[in-house]
Amino acid sequence: MGGILPCLDCATISTCRGLQPNFWIDITHPGHLLDAPTGWTAEVDAILGVPAGKLPRSVSSFIRFVHPDDLGHVIQIMAQAMARREPYRVSYRLFQDDGDVIFVRENTIVDCDQDGQPVRLIGNLRDITAQVQTWIALRDQPIPDE
Repeated sequence: MGGILPCLDCATISTCRGLQPNFWIDITHPGHLLDAPTGWTAEVDAILGVPAGKLPRSVSSFIRFVHPDDLGHVIQIMAQAMARREPYRVSYRLFQDDGDVIFVRENTIVDCDQDGQPVRLIGNLRDITAQVQTWIALRDQPIPDE
């Protein structure tokens, strides 16, 4: 039976930053992580721009949506978190099914067994495109003279 590690000062991801989990990855699966059993909610399907349940639930199905310029960084952050048994937070770009690029933020915890070995990742994926676009618009505004 896994026990969710504290996420900073929180007991579970649902209380950490007020987010409800919307995906999980079983990292005890023998073989390559890309083939690991994975689950996600219709909320993640909507973020990806696909009909609910259309995609096979696997890491390889999901990562084909990750922008290639961001994929290495995302994998590095995930690997470090699993090795350290620490939660992680990473923002990156996804291609939606129609080709549009969006920005997402992933907050994930490493769930460990009684021996402290990672058994699954449990996380929340949110579309932050509107916030990023606002930040870019504000960043590009000239500073008014006094």
